[in-house]
Amino acid sequence: FLLVFHHLLADGRGALGLMQELSDDYALGQAPKPVPEHLISSTSDFPENSGLSWISRTLVKRANKQWIKENQHVTYAQYHAFANTFLKEDPVRHGLTRITEENLDQIRRQCHEIQVSINDYLIAKLMIEENASKVIIAADLRDRLSCYQEGALGNYSTAFSVEIKKKSQNPQILARTVHKAVQKKMLHPSDLYLILQCYASLEPGLLDAALIACRGDFPSKAGKFIGSMFFGFAASSGHSITNLGRIESRSLSAACFIPPASPAMKKTLGVLTVNNEMYICTSER
Repeated sequence: FLLVFHHLLADGRGALGLMQELSDDYALGQAPKPVPEHLISSTSDFPENSGLSWISRTLVKRANKQWIKENQHVTYAQYHAFANTFLKEDPVRHGLTRITEENLDQIRRQCHEIQVSINDYLIAKLMIEENASKVIIAADLRDRLSCYQEGALGNYSTAFSVEIKKKSQNPQILARTVHKAVQKKMLHPSDLYLILQCYASLEPGLLDAALIACRGDFPSKAGKFIGSMFFGFAASSGHSITNLGRIESRSLSAACFIPPASPAMKKTLGVLTVNNEMYICTSER
């Protein structure tokens, strides 16, 4: 099966759950049980201390005012034409690495000894191999959101960046530094919910214009500012990782997650472990 859908339907964890339900129904006859959706609908679904900083709020308000003053919007036809051209001129190649159970157990033991997660280790390796000081990390919010019901589709994820300016070339040493930086971000709602707060605070039409204003023929100063300053759309120079975790399955022998190739990213890793074998799929420009 190749499962393809828009992020509006589900995030990576939601996609994984949907895939498991599909395979269990197909192979084992276990029909899925529908669960009502309660999507993130406003900032009231976030913790009180997760709001934007004063500087971010000021920049968002200024951009919103400028967008309203511009009095324009991106039409579907404009964006469709831009997307077709962008995809032709900005090809993405994919790769797949399989880590066997034996090798994965060895990595797991090493990570346990230095008290880091496998994801910390993968981030450290990505930083070293790509000579990158910053990595964008996808994070699941299901355990933190009161609106989420187990098994429901929807997008309940966020993303935050970790930057290590003076990094070791030893993956294990760097993984410890990464671990501390990740834990610090996870403990601060203002960092963890930053991107979602931006989405909720910006004019919807301005969000539509962010990419096309940066990389296409759409004259919007507000869109270009938000696209470049907030989302990094001006250049495909970033690195990111989405790790969907580990599953055990009787109906799946193997599976991989092809990560979305954001225009802001040079390389993205999609990680999934099935029956104690890890599959790392890359989307790279």
